[in-house]
Amino acid sequence: MEESLENLLAARELGGDDDTERLQLDRRAARMAVGLGLEAKARELFDAVLAQEPGDAAAYRALRGLAERAADAAEPHALLTRREAVLREAGEDGRPELLELLCERGALLSGRLGLDGDAERDWRAALELAPKHLPALESLRRLAEKRGDAAGLADALEAEASAVESPEQQRALLQELARVAGAELGDHRRAVGALERVLALSEGAAREQVARALVEELLR
Repeated sequence: MEESLENLLAARELGGDDDTERLQLDRRAARMAVGLGLEAKARELFDAVLAQEPGDAAAYRALRGLAERAADAAEPHALLTRREAVLREAGEDGRPELLELLCERGALLSGRLGLDGDAERDWRAALELAPKHLPALESLRRLAEKRGDAAGLADALEAEASAVESPEQQRALLQELARVAGAELGDHRRAVGALERVLALSEGAAREQVARALVEELLR
């Protein structure tokens, strides 16, 4: 008999108590529903797969793809939160994906849902797991810029400068820290400290320019 979605759904209902067989039928039916463009049925079936096998990465990825096309941002948010529980239970093995998830959910909260406070909690949760996780540090810097929070921006710049490996990036972040600390916060000691670090990373004409800025800051 040629396999069809109708046949798979009928077999699924007649599957009885065989959980393994039902799980396989749900997976096959869900994939077929996607191919037929039946997104609502595909969601229902992939959701059934995750109810039976919460760690099923393929079902999660499929639901992610379907959720991204949804107009309601609450749907991908709920899915990310569901996946978070699985990754936290996995411990160290789930940490890399968990870090990515927290940053992604933070972006969703801030961008599509306008919940900056909740987004900040996700990014800080990522930093509790990995204090030098650059995507989380960059997100917190952009959030401080968005809020016009000079003190928060200075802290974010300093943390990011300590995490990046590129000397060019370090110099750029530290120069911005010096500007924010001196011009916006009036914290000239912090500005001088940032410029001293830039000076140590600079050579040639760039070093001379930083040295002049450092002297000006010391004379304030």
